[in-house]
Amino acid sequence: MNSPFSNGNIRQQEISDRRIAQQRIAEAIARETRRTEILLNLAVEQIESKPEGLFNVATIWNVIQRDETLYGIQIQADRNVADYPGFLPWLNGTRRRLEESGKARLRKAVFKPNHQYRFKNYIGSKSLLAA
Repeated sequence: MNSPFSNGNIRQQEISDRRIAQQRIAEAIARETRRTEILLNLAVEQIESKPEGLFNVATIWNVIQRDETLYGIQIQADRNVADYPGFLPWLNGTRRRLEESGKARLRKAVFKPNHQYRFKNYIGSKSLLAA
């Protein structure tokens, strides 16, 4: 009885399939990153246009994650990874880095308006006391 792996055809097909899956997962990650960046840009513009508002970074991030288009992209990436679980740490790591950078960007945008709002009376009255 001969082994089906002796001629190398099955092994070559498996390598080819893994490369295609890797390419599809990379494309899904790129689409997810682009969509998240678009939503982050919109959120930052909204924050900057309403400096008097008090914003919560976690709430904004959850709203971004509930976007239907982004959700569809994430589901597609998850389906691709389900067939090749070896790529799961790559996908999870990319999503974690994307979340960390996105929240940091939101914190930076939120901090300035909140800081100005909280201390606007203090800074103005300090100059009156010096006079």
